[in-house]
Amino acid sequence: MSYGVEKLKLKYSKHGCITCKIRKKRCSEDKPVCRDCFRLNFPCIYISESVDKQSLKKIKADIQRQLVSKKRKHTGDSVEQVAVATYAHQSYDSELDNQIYLSKPLEDCISQKLDSMGLQLYNYYRSHLANIISIAPMNQNYYLNIFLPMAHENDGILFAILAWSANHLSISSSDELRKDEIFVSLANKYTYMSLTDLKTNEASGPYAKLSFLYSLAQILILCGSEICQGDVKFWKILMNIGKNLIENHVGKDISRILTTTTEEPSLEEKIIFPNFNSVVKYWLIVNFIYHDILNFNTTSFPIEQYEKFFQRDHNSLPNSVSFIEPVGSPIEEIDPLIGINKPILLLLGQVTNLTRFLQSMEQEEMLEHGDKILSLQVEIYRLQPSLMALDILDNDKKFYYLELFEIMKISTLMFFQLTLLKIDKDALELQILINKLNSKLDRVIGTFLEGSLCFPLFIYGVCIRIHDMEKKIDLEAKFDDILKRYKCYNFQNARLLVRKIWQNEADGIREHDLVHMIDELDYNINFA
Repeated sequence: MSYGVEKLKLKYSKHGCITCKIRKKRCSEDKPVCRDCFRLNFPCIYISESVDKQSLKKIKADIQRQLVSKKRKHTGDSVEQVAVATYAHQSYDSELDNQIYLSKPLEDCISQKLDSMGLQLYNYYRSHLANIISIAPMNQNYYLNIFLPMAHENDGILFAILAWSANHLSISSSDELRKDEIFVSLANKYTYMSLTDLKTNEASGPYAKLSFLYSLAQILILCGSEICQGDVKFWKILMNIGKNLIENHVGKDISRILTTTTEEPSLEEKIIFPNFNSVVKYWLIVNFIYHDILNFNTTSFPIEQYEKFFQRDHNSLPNSVSFIEPVGSPIEEIDPLIGINKPILLLLGQVTNLTRFLQSMEQEEMLEHGDKILSLQVEIYRLQPSLMALDILDNDKKFYYLELFEIMKISTLMFFQLTLLKIDKDALELQILINKLNSKLDRVIGTFLEGSLCFPLFIYGVCIRIHDMEKKIDLEAKFDDILKRYKCYNFQNARLLVRKIWQNEADGIREHDLVHMIDELDYNINFA
């Protein structure tokens, strides 16, 4: 009798995938895809205990919709039938584009491409890493619902994702300098495999206009991987490759990418490149812009082009790209990387570009640009978050997004005062700002937004006065706290750079030009 009871207890596993729970079936618990989901070609996802109820509700609803859809659809085997189905379901497919990417069944034999360690790295990215990188609501986590489907179609992207997982796993949360050599070796292996695929897989002919976006996605993932593991050189080379890709296929004006690459593709192209729509292209370029601005180098493209890309007039687009989301749509407001901070990011890019431009000038020549400097200051003070962006956020998260907006705004203003106004860090105005920034940092550290705090923490550190040991100890504690969870080494690089600046000041080197000081230290850090 007890044996029968035990059997009943085992029928529905607590640790099985969501799909099996919805279907009320016992799950084999094989990962990344259980046996039933693999056999029936169903979406399969495992949920960690940390997922909140609202997100779990959305995931279940999305799986149920996909299960109903699969039950109703009977796809033919021929290319012609696939093409007709693609065309007939175009409106439905576009509706799914913004849904959560759950788990593509492994019909493309991804499980046969990878060994057990490769599958573990894949699952680590899907279940953990992609979720801590993105700060957007779950249904806009493009690290999952854009990059993962592309990885099933492109080996280079798949290998880049595995390299990122290995780099992240190599970092110890307890020792700021130690890395796990096993995972370092795996990261190097998959980075090499990804780069080899990039070199040998250049498409030509009519599909080149779309295939280059796979290469751009691959470059951006590798760039994120290198920044994560603390690289201060190679990420810039990758960004230059990305810039060249864009120029070769779009031209010198990056803002033209949507109108250049989104002409209505043929049915054959839709079959070969099923994941390319305007959201994908928008995401890839935003990702590039984000990494391009969050360092102290001149941007790869003029900042005016980035502004044009974000603020384009929808009515000016040709009919062939009329399916692009209108300006101000939610997809353009809550970004996985920058949240609602897009206007701040663009101003930060202007500050960096103007700082670099003025570096080579004499004092008299710099005065001629005083009006531009003052207008930038006014723009920073006037920055306000988008009401549309706030309106589509869950009420329980609005506070944190607003706090992050203020943190980025204050950090940009402090950076502006240090680099363009040359204000001394002992100045009362700067010390008021640092106290305000410190207070807001304490509210966001430990939340889902803490991955966005690398640049603010750095600015906070460089503005601490030389003898203010209390704030220096406080900053070290902040870094220690974040690195227990986030484990991305660019935070460690930001901390080491702040320590170098403190040491220079202790040695009597009081350099007032922050950008020049970073150049002298030869520390090409990216704060993305």
